[in-house]
Amino acid sequence: MTLLLVVACEEVHEPGSPCAAGDDPTLTIGVGETSYEPVPDNTEIPLVFGPQGGWHVTMAIEATYLDISEPWTAELTGTIDGALVANTVPWVDGRCNEARGTTQGWNLQLIFSEDWEDVIDRDMEVHASVIDALGTKVTDDALIHVILED
Repeated sequence: MTLLLVVACEEVHEPGSPCAAGDDPTLTIGVGETSYEPVPDNTEIPLVFGPQGGWHVTMAIEATYLDISEPWTAELTGTIDGALVANTVPWVDGRCNEARGTTQGWNLQLIFSEDWEDVIDRDMEVHASVIDALGTKVTDDALIHVILED
């Protein structure tokens, strides 16, 4: 007979750590499929043809002082000239990056509407909103330039 023992480990951070809930939380929009990378304004971000036949850009977020005991509720939107062209509402598993002193989430697919061709070579305002398990809400905005890579 084989006995399988599963032990759950919870990531615990000392009070005052940017990877623990605390005062003055922050949120910063970035990009990245497998990690967070900062995104200066007007960074060219390529459209990606998704697994279900749609188009998206791959975003990421970086935060401080949010509770990571449960996934965050997030919403990302993209607007061009005030018109909503992309939207997604993912759950985000925040992961502590000790080297940067932040919590990060990546591979967040900001999905475009059916008129995705109209966003190529355009500036898009991206808005991110995150709510943690304690109900703390943080937001950020960024400006990206959407391109279609060859």
